[in-house]
Amino acid sequence: MHIRAVSPPDMAQEASRRPVLKWALPSSMPHPEQVTFKLYELGQVDDPRKVEAREPGILLVTGLGSVSPTELNLFDRPPDCNATGDLRDRKMTQLKPQTWYRWIVRVIDGSKSTRADFYFRTEIEEAVVPPQHPAPPPALPPMPPQESPPVAPEPLP
Repeated sequence: MHIRAVSPPDMAQEASRRPVLKWALPSSMPHPEQVTFKLYELGQVDDPRKVEAREPGILLVTGLGSVSPTELNLFDRPPDCNATGDLRDRKMTQLKPQTWYRWIVRVIDGSKSTRADFYFRTEIEEAVVPPQHPAPPPALPPMPPQESPPVAPEPLP
């Protein structure tokens, strides 16, 4: 009964700085009641598995079970989940470059529970940030109907 990292795969290097994290649930837990996600920033280290993650982490997301049990876009989270931590509070648009991160997924389905830890390192290049759609210009009032200038009658010959 294991959770499997799908994207980025565990120990991936050159991961996007704006990742959409995806995982596969165990077949025995197809519709979990609770899914919790936690993200830690580990820094620029040789082996992230040997680094102790410092609490409280940079992001904790709860309430994913009913809205998104198998994926999380760090920068565009589902509105019906709860998020806390530095990543939520800062005005970050992407993760730090060449930095190792540890992500943990915990799943509860009835009396069964499981959790898994995964790691990825971000690429050096900046991620493409989706453009912010500008507000539409204010609607202009309708144009008044155009009146034709009066036409003078032509003189009869």
